[in-house]
Amino acid sequence: YDLFSFQYESSRGKGYVSMPSGNHDFTRLSAGNRTSVDQLKVAMTFFLTMPGVPFFFYGDEIGLTHQYDVKPVEGAGPRTGTRIPMFWDSSKNAGFSTADPDKIYITQNLETNRRSVESEEADPNSLLHFVRGMLKLRASSEALGNDGDWKLVSSLDQPYPMVYERWKGDDKCLVVINPSAKKVSVELPAFLQLKHSEEMSEYYPTEGYEVVKFEEKAGYTARDYIIYWLSSWVRKFGIDGFRCDTAKHVEKEAWYQLKVACVQALRDWKSENPTKVISDSGDFWMTGEHFGHIVAKDSYYTDGGFNSMINFDFRKKASEALA
Repeated sequence: YDLFSFQYESSRGKGYVSMPSGNHDFTRLSAGNRTSVDQLKVAMTFFLTMPGVPFFFYGDEIGLTHQYDVKPVEGAGPRTGTRIPMFWDSSKNAGFSTADPDKIYITQNLETNRRSVESEEADPNSLLHFVRGMLKLRASSEALGNDGDWKLVSSLDQPYPMVYERWKGDDKCLVVINPSAKKVSVELPAFLQLKHSEEMSEYYPTEGYEVVKFEEKAGYTARDYIIYWLSSWVRKFGIDGFRCDTAKHVEKEAWYQLKVACVQALRDWKSENPTKVISDSGDFWMTGEHFGHIVAKDSYYTDGGFNSMINFDFRKKASEALA
Protein backbone atom coordinates (compact mmCIF):
# COMPACT_ATOMS: atom_id res chain seq x y z
CA TYR A 1 0.00 0.00 0.00
CA ASP A 2 2.76 2.45 0.93
CA LEU A 3 4.67 1.78 -2.29
CA PHE A 4 1.59 2.12 -4.49
CA SER A 5 0.47 5.30 -2.71
CA PHE A 6 3.91 6.84 -3.18
CA GLN A 7 4.02 5.95 -6.88
CA TYR A 8 0.41 7.01 -7.44
CA GLU A 9 0.84 10.41 -5.79
CA SER A 10 4.19 10.98 -7.52
CA SER A 11 2.82 10.31 -10.98
CA ARG A 12 -0.54 12.11 -10.78
CA GLY A 13 -0.82 14.66 -13.55
CA LYS A 14 2.42 13.43 -15.12
CA GLY A 15 1.67 9.87 -16.16
CA TYR A 16 0.14 6.65 -14.91
CA VAL A 17 0.95 3.88 -12.47
CA SER A 18 -0.27 0.84 -14.35
CA MET A 19 -0.51 -2.68 -12.95
CA PRO A 20 -0.32 -5.41 -15.60
CA SER A 21 -2.20 -8.66 -15.00
CA GLY A 22 1.09 -10.49 -15.52
CA ASN A 23 4.16 -10.84 -17.75
CA HIS A 24 6.52 -13.45 -19.16
CA ASP A 25 8.81 -13.47 -16.11
CA PHE A 26 6.22 -14.20 -13.41
CA THR A 27 3.80 -16.99 -12.55
CA ARG A 28 0.49 -16.53 -14.35
CA LEU A 29 -2.56 -15.08 -12.65
CA SER A 30 -4.24 -18.49 -12.99
CA ALA A 31 -1.88 -20.83 -11.17
CA GLY A 32 -1.72 -23.37 -8.36
CA ASN A 33 -4.81 -23.15 -6.15
CA ARG A 34 -5.90 -19.89 -7.79
CA THR A 35 -7.59 -21.15 -10.95
CA SER A 36 -11.35 -21.01 -10.36
CA VAL A 37 -13.46 -18.58 -12.39
CA ASP A 38 -14.71 -16.88 -9.23
CA GLN A 39 -11.17 -16.26 -8.00
CA LEU A 40 -10.06 -14.87 -11.36
CA LYS A 41 -13.12 -12.61 -11.61
CA VAL A 42 -12.21 -11.05 -8.26
CA ALA A 43 -8.67 -10.40 -9.50
CA MET A 44 -9.92 -8.88 -12.75
CA THR A 45 -12.34 -6.66 -10.86
CA PHE A 46 -9.35 -5.28 -8.95
CA PHE A 47 -7.23 -4.78 -12.09
CA LEU A 48 -10.01 -3.03 -13.97
CA THR A 49 -11.19 -0.67 -11.22
CA MET A 50 -7.81 0.74 -10.23
CA PRO A 51 -6.41 3.99 -11.67
CA GLY A 52 -3.90 3.97 -14.51
CA VAL A 53 -3.90 2.11 -17.81
CA PRO A 54 -4.77 -1.61 -17.53
CA PHE A 55 -2.51 -4.08 -19.34
CA PHE A 56 -3.35 -7.74 -19.95
CA PHE A 57 -0.75 -10.43 -20.40
CA TYR A 58 -2.05 -12.59 -23.25
CA GLY A 59 -4.30 -15.39 -22.07
CA ASP A 60 -5.13 -13.85 -18.70
CA GLU A 61 -8.47 -12.74 -20.14
CA ILE A 62 -9.50 -16.40 -20.51
CA GLY A 63 -7.73 -17.72 -17.43
CA LEU A 64 -4.87 -19.43 -19.27
CA THR A 65 -3.28 -21.53 -16.52
CA HIS A 66 0.42 -21.64 -15.65
CA GLN A 67 2.02 -24.98 -16.61
CA TYR A 68 4.50 -26.14 -13.99
CA ASP A 69 5.42 -29.36 -15.80
CA VAL A 70 6.50 -27.81 -19.11
CA LYS A 71 10.05 -28.49 -20.36
CA PRO A 72 12.23 -25.38 -19.86
CA VAL A 73 13.62 -23.61 -22.93
CA GLU A 74 16.55 -21.19 -23.28
CA GLY A 75 17.25 -21.17 -19.56
CA ALA A 76 13.82 -19.81 -18.73
CA GLY A 77 13.33 -22.41 -16.00
CA PRO A 78 9.89 -22.25 -14.36
CA ARG A 79 9.13 -19.06 -16.30
CA THR A 80 8.59 -21.29 -19.35
CA GLY A 81 5.23 -22.30 -17.89
CA THR A 82 4.11 -18.69 -18.21
CA ARG A 83 5.09 -18.43 -21.87
CA ILE A 84 2.95 -21.26 -23.23
CA PRO A 85 1.15 -20.74 -26.58
CA MET A 86 -2.33 -19.28 -26.57
CA PHE A 87 -5.31 -21.64 -26.47
CA TRP A 88 -7.71 -20.60 -29.23
CA ASP A 89 -10.05 -23.53 -29.84
CA SER A 90 -10.52 -27.32 -29.63
CA SER A 91 -8.54 -28.10 -32.80
CA LYS A 92 -5.00 -29.43 -33.04
CA ASN A 93 -2.58 -27.66 -30.69
CA ALA A 94 -5.53 -25.61 -29.44
CA GLY A 95 -5.54 -23.66 -32.73
CA PHE A 96 -2.04 -22.26 -32.19
CA SER A 97 -0.35 -24.27 -34.95
CA THR A 98 -1.02 -27.12 -37.36
CA ALA A 99 2.46 -28.58 -36.75
CA ASP A 100 2.99 -31.87 -34.96
CA PRO A 101 2.82 -31.38 -31.18
CA ASP A 102 6.47 -32.37 -30.71
CA LYS A 103 7.44 -29.53 -33.05
CA ILE A 104 5.85 -26.86 -30.86
CA TYR A 105 8.65 -24.87 -29.21
CA ILE A 106 6.92 -24.70 -25.82
CA THR A 107 4.64 -27.67 -25.33
CA GLN A 108 0.98 -27.36 -24.36
CA ASN A 109 -0.66 -29.44 -21.67
CA LEU A 110 -4.29 -29.74 -22.72
CA GLU A 111 -5.18 -31.32 -19.38
CA THR A 112 -3.92 -28.28 -17.47
CA ASN A 113 -5.68 -25.82 -19.74
CA ARG A 114 -9.22 -26.62 -20.72
CA ARG A 115 -10.17 -23.00 -21.30
CA SER A 116 -9.86 -21.56 -24.81
CA VAL A 117 -11.18 -18.48 -26.58
CA GLU A 118 -13.71 -20.73 -28.32
CA SER A 119 -15.06 -22.28 -25.12
CA GLU A 120 -15.09 -18.94 -23.30
CA GLU A 121 -17.01 -17.31 -26.15
CA ALA A 122 -19.69 -20.00 -25.84
CA ASP A 123 -20.10 -19.59 -22.07
CA PRO A 124 -21.93 -16.38 -21.05
CA ASN A 125 -20.58 -16.76 -17.49
CA SER A 126 -16.96 -17.18 -18.57
CA LEU A 127 -14.05 -15.02 -17.49
CA LEU A 128 -13.73 -13.63 -21.04
CA HIS A 129 -17.28 -12.28 -21.03
CA PHE A 130 -16.77 -10.93 -17.51
CA VAL A 131 -13.64 -9.06 -18.57
CA ARG A 132 -15.44 -7.56 -21.56
CA GLY A 133 -18.24 -6.42 -19.26
CA MET A 134 -15.78 -4.84 -16.84
CA LEU A 135 -14.05 -3.03 -19.70
CA LYS A 136 -17.39 -1.60 -20.82
CA LEU A 137 -18.17 -0.56 -17.25
CA ARG A 138 -14.77 1.12 -16.93
CA ALA A 139 -15.27 2.95 -20.24
CA SER A 140 -18.71 4.17 -19.16
CA SER A 141 -17.52 5.72 -15.89
CA GLU A 142 -15.18 8.68 -15.56
CA ALA A 143 -14.58 7.69 -11.94
CA LEU A 144 -13.28 4.25 -12.95
CA GLY A 145 -11.24 5.61 -15.85
CA ASN A 146 -7.50 6.14 -16.07
CA ASP A 147 -7.64 9.63 -14.55
CA GLY A 148 -10.19 9.03 -11.78
CA ASP A 149 -8.98 9.71 -8.24
CA TRP A 150 -8.37 6.85 -5.81
CA LYS A 151 -8.47 6.49 -2.03
CA LEU A 152 -8.33 3.45 0.22
CA VAL A 153 -11.37 3.40 2.50
CA SER A 154 -10.91 0.17 4.45
CA SER A 155 -8.34 -0.38 7.17
CA LEU A 156 -4.99 -2.07 6.63
CA ASP A 157 -5.68 -3.91 9.88
CA GLN A 158 -8.56 -5.73 8.15
CA PRO A 159 -7.31 -6.78 4.70
CA TYR A 160 -10.61 -8.30 3.53
CA PRO A 161 -12.69 -6.88 2.15
CA MET A 162 -10.57 -4.23 0.49
CA VAL A 163 -12.66 -1.11 -0.06
CA TYR A 164 -11.58 1.89 -2.08
CA GLU A 165 -13.26 4.93 -3.57
CA ARG A 166 -12.91 6.14 -7.13
CA TRP A 167 -14.21 9.51 -8.26
CA LYS A 168 -13.95 12.19 -10.90
CA GLY A 169 -16.18 15.23 -10.76
CA ASP A 170 -19.68 14.13 -9.77
CA ASP A 171 -19.09 10.50 -10.75
CA LYS A 172 -18.25 8.39 -7.69
CA CYS A 173 -17.81 4.64 -7.18
CA LEU A 174 -17.15 2.54 -4.09
CA VAL A 175 -15.35 -0.71 -4.92
CA VAL A 176 -15.45 -3.67 -2.52
CA ILE A 177 -13.06 -6.58 -3.20
CA ASN A 178 -13.27 -9.81 -1.21
CA PRO A 179 -10.82 -12.48 -2.40
CA SER A 180 -11.42 -14.67 0.66
CA ALA A 181 -13.52 -17.82 0.45
CA LYS A 182 -16.03 -16.63 3.03
CA LYS A 183 -18.40 -13.79 3.77
CA VAL A 184 -16.80 -10.88 5.57
CA SER A 185 -18.12 -7.63 6.98
CA VAL A 186 -16.68 -4.15 6.78
CA GLU A 187 -17.50 -0.96 8.60
CA LEU A 188 -19.16 1.48 6.25
CA PRO A 189 -17.17 4.62 5.44
CA ALA A 190 -18.15 7.86 7.10
CA PHE A 191 -19.67 9.40 3.98
CA LEU A 192 -22.31 6.65 3.98
CA GLN A 193 -22.90 6.55 7.72
CA LEU A 194 -23.23 10.34 7.87
CA LYS A 195 -25.18 10.70 4.64
CA HIS A 196 -27.94 12.84 6.21
CA SER A 197 -25.92 14.33 9.06
CA GLU A 198 -25.12 18.00 9.52
CA GLU A 199 -21.53 17.43 8.44
CA MET A 200 -22.69 16.11 5.07
CA SER A 201 -25.56 18.53 4.50
CA GLU A 202 -23.53 20.40 1.86
CA TYR A 203 -23.63 17.29 -0.31
CA TYR A 204 -26.87 15.70 0.88
CA PRO A 205 -29.47 18.40 1.74
CA THR A 206 -31.98 17.15 4.32
CA GLU A 207 -34.67 19.80 3.88
CA GLY A 208 -37.90 18.20 2.77
CA TYR A 209 -36.61 14.70 3.42
CA GLU A 210 -37.09 12.35 6.31
CA VAL A 211 -33.75 11.72 8.01
CA VAL A 212 -33.18 8.01 8.53
CA LYS A 213 -30.38 7.06 10.91
CA PHE A 214 -28.02 4.42 9.63
CA GLU A 215 -28.68 1.09 11.30
CA GLU A 216 -25.68 -1.19 11.63
CA LYS A 217 -26.49 -4.89 11.28
CA ALA A 218 -24.13 -7.53 12.61
CA GLY A 219 -22.62 -9.81 9.99
CA TYR A 220 -24.01 -7.86 7.02
CA THR A 221 -21.94 -7.78 3.85
CA ALA A 222 -22.02 -4.91 1.36
CA ARG A 223 -24.50 -6.93 -0.72
CA ASP A 224 -26.73 -7.49 2.33
CA TYR A 225 -26.86 -3.76 3.06
CA ILE A 226 -27.75 -2.86 -0.53
CA ILE A 227 -30.53 -5.46 -0.64
CA TYR A 228 -31.81 -4.29 2.74
CA TRP A 229 -31.93 -0.66 1.57
CA LEU A 230 -33.63 -1.50 -1.74
CA SER A 231 -36.24 -3.74 -0.13
CA SER A 232 -36.86 -1.02 2.49
CA TRP A 233 -38.27 1.18 -0.28
CA VAL A 234 -40.70 -1.59 -1.14
CA ARG A 235 -41.68 -2.08 2.49
CA LYS A 236 -42.24 1.64 3.04
CA PHE A 237 -43.90 2.73 -0.21
CA GLY A 238 -45.44 -0.45 -1.64
CA ILE A 239 -43.32 -0.43 -4.80
CA ASP A 240 -44.40 -3.58 -6.64
CA GLY A 241 -41.56 -4.14 -9.10
CA PHE A 242 -38.06 -3.28 -10.30
CA ARG A 243 -36.52 -3.11 -13.76
CA CYS A 244 -32.89 -4.20 -13.39
CA ASP A 245 -30.57 -2.89 -16.10
CA THR A 246 -27.36 -4.66 -17.18
CA ALA A 247 -28.33 -7.69 -15.12
CA LYS A 248 -25.30 -9.63 -16.34
CA HIS A 249 -22.97 -7.51 -14.21
CA VAL A 250 -24.45 -8.85 -10.96
CA GLU A 251 -24.36 -12.47 -9.83
CA LYS A 252 -27.69 -14.23 -10.28
CA GLU A 253 -27.52 -15.34 -6.65
CA ALA A 254 -27.62 -11.67 -5.63
CA TRP A 255 -30.61 -10.96 -7.88
CA TYR A 256 -32.44 -13.92 -6.35
CA GLN A 257 -31.64 -12.68 -2.84
CA LEU A 258 -33.05 -9.25 -3.76
CA LYS A 259 -36.20 -10.85 -5.20
CA VAL A 260 -36.89 -12.88 -2.05
CA ALA A 261 -36.40 -9.81 0.16
CA CYS A 262 -38.69 -7.66 -1.99
CA VAL A 263 -41.44 -10.29 -2.17
CA GLN A 264 -41.57 -10.37 1.62
CA ALA A 265 -41.34 -6.58 1.86
CA LEU A 266 -44.31 -6.09 -0.47
CA ARG A 267 -46.36 -8.64 1.45
CA ASP A 268 -45.56 -6.77 4.67
CA TRP A 269 -46.63 -3.45 3.11
CA LYS A 270 -49.91 -4.91 1.85
CA SER A 271 -50.63 -6.37 5.26
CA GLU A 272 -50.00 -3.04 6.98
CA ASN A 273 -51.78 -0.91 4.33
CA PRO A 274 -54.85 -2.89 3.19
CA THR A 275 -56.77 0.25 2.13
CA LYS A 276 -53.92 1.40 -0.13
CA VAL A 277 -53.59 -1.80 -2.12
CA ILE A 278 -54.75 -1.09 -5.69
CA SER A 279 -54.35 -4.61 -6.99
CA ASP A 280 -53.52 -7.79 -5.15
CA SER A 281 -52.85 -9.75 -8.31
CA GLY A 282 -49.48 -11.10 -7.33
CA ASP A 283 -46.11 -10.77 -5.65
CA PHE A 284 -43.24 -8.41 -6.35
CA TRP A 285 -42.19 -8.43 -10.03
CA MET A 286 -38.66 -8.17 -11.44
CA THR A 287 -37.80 -7.51 -15.09
CA GLY A 288 -34.19 -7.88 -16.18
CA GLU A 289 -32.20 -6.37 -19.04
CA HIS A 290 -29.33 -8.26 -20.66
CA PHE A 291 -28.48 -6.86 -24.08
CA GLY A 292 -29.16 -9.41 -26.79
CA HIS A 293 -31.43 -11.62 -24.66
CA ILE A 294 -34.21 -13.31 -26.64
CA VAL A 295 -37.34 -15.24 -25.68
CA ALA A 296 -35.87 -18.08 -23.62
CA LYS A 297 -36.51 -19.23 -20.07
CA ASP A 298 -32.96 -19.59 -18.80
CA SER A 299 -31.01 -19.23 -15.56
CA TYR A 300 -32.08 -15.60 -15.18
CA TYR A 301 -35.49 -17.02 -14.27
CA THR A 302 -34.45 -20.10 -12.30
CA ASP A 303 -31.33 -18.77 -10.53
CA GLY A 304 -31.89 -15.02 -10.67
CA GLY A 305 -35.55 -14.88 -9.67
CA PHE A 306 -36.59 -12.71 -12.61
CA ASN A 307 -40.20 -12.81 -13.77
CA SER A 308 -39.34 -11.55 -17.24
CA MET A 309 -36.40 -10.53 -19.42
CA ILE A 310 -36.51 -7.81 -22.06
CA ASN A 311 -36.77 -9.38 -25.52
CA PHE A 312 -34.20 -7.71 -27.78
CA ASP A 313 -35.28 -9.96 -30.65
CA PHE A 314 -38.81 -8.54 -30.78
CA ARG A 315 -38.19 -5.71 -33.26
CA LYS A 316 -36.36 -8.01 -35.66
CA LYS A 317 -39.10 -10.64 -35.51
CA ALA A 318 -41.81 -8.01 -35.90
CA SER A 319 -40.07 -6.56 -38.96
CA GLU A 320 -39.74 -10.00 -40.49
CA ALA A 321 -43.43 -10.71 -39.86
CA LEU A 322 -44.45 -7.46 -41.58
CA ALA A 323 -42.09 -7.89 -44.52
